[in-house]
Amino acid sequence: MDFNVLLSSVAQKNGLSSDLAVWENRQEALNALAVYVVDHLAELVPEDPSRTMMDRLRALEMENAQLKTQVATAPPGDHQVPPPTPTPSSGANKPPDHSKPSQTTLSFSKAPENADAHALKEIKELRVGDSKARLETEAPRSHTIQSINAWMKTHVKQTKDQKDLDDRAKRLNQAYERLDPGNAPSLGRMLTAWGLEPTEASKYKPNEALKLLVLLHHLRE
Repeated sequence: MDFNVLLSSVAQKNGLSSDLAVWENRQEALNALAVYVVDHLAELVPEDPSRTMMDRLRALEMENAQLKTQVATAPPGDHQVPPPTPTPSSGANKPPDHSKPSQTTLSFSKAPENADAHALKEIKELRVGDSKARLETEAPRSHTIQSINAWMKTHVKQTKDQKDLDDRAKRLNQAYERLDPGNAPSLGRMLTAWGLEPTEASKYKPNEALKLLVLLHHLRE
């Protein structure tokens, strides 16, 4: 396929000028094509197979820790193998040392992973869905956090609400940075669905895109 034909088709699809002889029009069409290609490749990248193996290893660690804890805390009559006879040098009469970390702390090894899974679900819920594509009629003046904050203050008057939105956006951004590329949703495509031009959506960094998406979800109609 002729590249100029492809570029012209992308420009028409995204509502851009098809006069590619003008450099500015051609640059916008190239940006839109780049966003589409990156989003398409992200969907094709398979999930890291080592992730499943790591999940199994964590599960085995948890089971092993639980078994050790049960043996350590069970009454003497419940042990199948009698404990060794304590000797004066064994320190059997000493009180337990609570300063040492308990093996049960391994049971929290899945906490970050579970939190990231919940955050991924939250991020996907920021999609426009059936809501009005608000960015078709109004949007921040630029992609910077300062510009997004200024736009937020015109719509969200309560300082507490502004702080809650900011904290949520930061938390989701931290989780987004830990996601595998194959599992991370395309934030640029989500912004485009909310009505932002593809060339503008491609300028947003993840923290900027998530801040705007959290705000749009709060204001959704």
